[in-house]
Amino acid sequence: MKHQFFYSYLKITITLLTILFIQISNAQEKAITLQDAINSAKEKNRSILIANQQLKAAQADYNKSLGIILPQLNVSHTALATNDPLNAFGFTLQQQHVSMASFDPNKLNNPDRTEHYVSQVQVLQPLINVDGIFYRNVAKNGLNARTSMATHTSNYTELEVKKVYGQLQLMYQLVEVYKAAEKTILEHKKMANNFFDQGFLKKNDLLEIDIHVTDIQNQLQNAEKLVKDTSAYLNFLMGVENFTTLKPTEKLELNTEKIDLNGSLSTERSDLKAAQYGVDAQKSMYNASKMKFLPNINAFANFNWADDEFLKTQSDSYMMGIRMSWDIFKGFQNVGEVQKQKAELKIAELNLDTYITYSEMELETAKRQFINAENALQLSLLGKNHAEEALKIRKNRFDQGLEKTADLLNAETVYLQKQLAYLQAIFEYNFTISHLKFIQNQ
Repeated sequence: MKHQFFYSYLKITITLLTILFIQISNAQEKAITLQDAINSAKEKNRSILIANQQLKAAQADYNKSLGIILPQLNVSHTALATNDPLNAFGFTLQQQHVSMASFDPNKLNNPDRTEHYVSQVQVLQPLINVDGIFYRNVAKNGLNARTSMATHTSNYTELEVKKVYGQLQLMYQLVEVYKAAEKTILEHKKMANNFFDQGFLKKNDLLEIDIHVTDIQNQLQNAEKLVKDTSAYLNFLMGVENFTTLKPTEKLELNTEKIDLNGSLSTERSDLKAAQYGVDAQKSMYNASKMKFLPNINAFANFNWADDEFLKTQSDSYMMGIRMSWDIFKGFQNVGEVQKQKAELKIAELNLDTYITYSEMELETAKRQFINAENALQLSLLGKNHAEEALKIRKNRFDQGLEKTADLLNAETVYLQKQLAYLQAIFEYNFTISHLKFIQNQ
């Protein structure tokens, strides 16, 4: 009676622990949709965050360029003390304290300590600065380039998330295939043991099955490891700090979307627009360097309040005017700068031409990859169906004792390989569609 109670208690305990273990295992897996993964990446992916900060920096540079249009205002207060004859008299004159006694030679030659407090407001208003206008264009094009690159970074990250999400779907289905293969081979092993006990199989047949079981189990463990590795990378793309094992809510399915293989390279693609803005910015730099040979004209005004006491305004004065400055010759600096910017412009144009040519080549390569993936998909499906039919025939003959164990195991191995090849072909086909749409800016 005690033994019965003990075994009942042990059975209940084991059942509860098993349920708890299953719940913990499921809790470690987080189901996620493709759209949720994309949304998380766009919000927290580090490359996107960096691109957004670079965009803010470019916006700040463009705001700084307003200095070529807007006035500059400076307020200052200066406190001085001196017994220098020249400065002491000048301070007294600025304070409007000069009297006949101020011209006493002894006082002029040996002045007492003189304190001087000046409050000043300086205003500078740019009028004509042609080079500055082009520098503002540089900042504007730089801002446009950063805006386009931020868009490109977001689009490319989305493509990468789609790819890794598809890989994760593939890994989970590989696990399912290996588990099904493990279940099948274990059933064969059980049947083979019965045949062995009846004298219909030899020992080496059982060993071949054991080897096959071990091989399937090793591949299953490797597939489960790939699930975790792929999940970790998807977590990274999503900007998640505490990595969890992710499980796609959708299984890997064939994308039946129609693709236009006659499409050409779109100049509206964000990375191409960014490259074009880069060339435009370099053109403005080149023009700005040439405009340095022209004079600059700026207006200015100074307003002063002076006294011999702190923050007093005994006297006030102003001075305003317009200044034209012209660097006629700066030791070949301006000429050298023009030559340099001209070369930099040529480099930028060549880089743009190279990038466009490479993108066109990339588009044609993507089209060929799509065609190859489409053909591979059809062939792998045909191969899987043939292998499945061959396996059924082998299994029926094996059940009747008419087939060798090695032949059955070989047929199962071929079918397993064809299943995996078909799943891989689906993934490759789906990704070529996403990649082609990305290149065509669709």
